[in-house]
Amino acid sequence: MKFIYSSIISSFLESKSNKQNVRLLLRFILTLGVMVTAYSVVFHFLMAAEGREYSWITGFYWTLVVMTTL
Repeated sequence: MKFIYSSIISSFLESKSNKQNVRLLLRFILTLGVMVTAYSVVFHFLMAAEGREYSWITGFYWTLVVMTTL
């Protein structure tokens, strides 16, 4: 089973354009992850300034809801 997956991935990544597309996709996903984390931290600072305390899961949820709404 492992050989099948590795052969599929290696054959897919033989093309230069496929490698570039995968690299760009991973960079995009990393950028989104950094943005969600950063805005979640901002959410916690804002809530602390208002005297409220929320869990980190709530911060991530709030960030995802706001980002998808905008």
